[in-house]
Amino acid sequence: DQVLTATVIAPLRLLKLGRDERFRLTEFFERLLRGVRQLPGVLAASAASGPPVRAPQVSLAFRAEGARTTCDRVQLRIIAPDYLEVLGIRVERGRAFQATEPEPVALVNRTLERQCWPGSSAAGRVGELVGSRVRIVGVVSDVRTRGRRVPIDPELYLPMSMAPFASMCFVLKVAGHDPYAPAEGFRRLLRREDPEALLVTTASVEDLLSAPEAPLTTTATLLAAAAAATLLVAVLGVYATCAADMRLRRKEIAVRFAVGADPLALVVRQVTTSVVHALPGIGLGCMLAAWGAGSLAPLLFEVGRIEPSVYVACVLSLSLLIAAFAWSAARKVIAAGIWRVLLGE
Repeated sequence: DQVLTATVIAPLRLLKLGRDERFRLTEFFERLLRGVRQLPGVLAASAASGPPVRAPQVSLAFRAEGARTTCDRVQLRIIAPDYLEVLGIRVERGRAFQATEPEPVALVNRTLERQCWPGSSAAGRVGELVGSRVRIVGVVSDVRTRGRRVPIDPELYLPMSMAPFASMCFVLKVAGHDPYAPAEGFRRLLRREDPEALLVTTASVEDLLSAPEAPLTTTATLLAAAAAATLLVAVLGVYATCAADMRLRRKEIAVRFAVGADPLALVVRQVTTSVVHALPGIGLGCMLAAWGAGSLAPLLFEVGRIEPSVYVACVLSLSLLIAAFAWSAARKVIAAGIWRVLLGE
């Protein structure tokens, strides 16, 4: 929430440096990151090799020593210091990266831990990535990077000092309600630091999340509107049916009252009869809903097609609604019917 992302490509001259001089690329992004943290309205900032809610562009072979199952490939994400804290990604086991590390280290997400070391912790394990040994110092919580309906990828994090990328995505935790407030200040800072650097795009995390979900959101909104209209028609129909039934039974109710029936008992009897008569229709509607829910599978997230609590709530709410309408109609018609009979209608 309230996080701005800004993707920056380093100057061309830094991209042409030899392998022994790639530390200058890291220095450029670290210097830019220090400036970003001083921008007005920025509470905290960090950077990574890609937007936090997008799948990494790099997938590498990973060999895990002591793994119980085969670990083929992992999604690689390079992160700067404080990246986990800015986004609220929890370290569940082990620790996060330190300012300086005596050896190559890595973090893994829970999915990779479960895949390679099911039933045990990955912290302290050793793996091989592109021919280099890395020690896993911690396990972090999973982050959905391919949408809410796609399984989470096994992901491995490396510190930016180990493997600088040509482009980095800065993440800025922003104060206030407008996540785009520091955007112009970020552009001026980038031009001041190095005019050759390229700002590719700026976007809030909220916009990054909503873009792929927009078609589903529109469909869900239309379905919700249609469901609300259908419910309104059903409510009016139920009330009209209850009222018409009671009007047809005015003389019967008056006769029952004349021979000593209790008005309250008559109302309760009518309410019970209305609910009992409606239950088969409610049951049929639930069966049709269960049959048709398969077409809504793309819109469901962490909710099954047959969700017992939803169906129970529907049956109870409709039964209570019918009972309330029957009670209201019965009271009005009983009162009117009694007095009209007594007056000689």
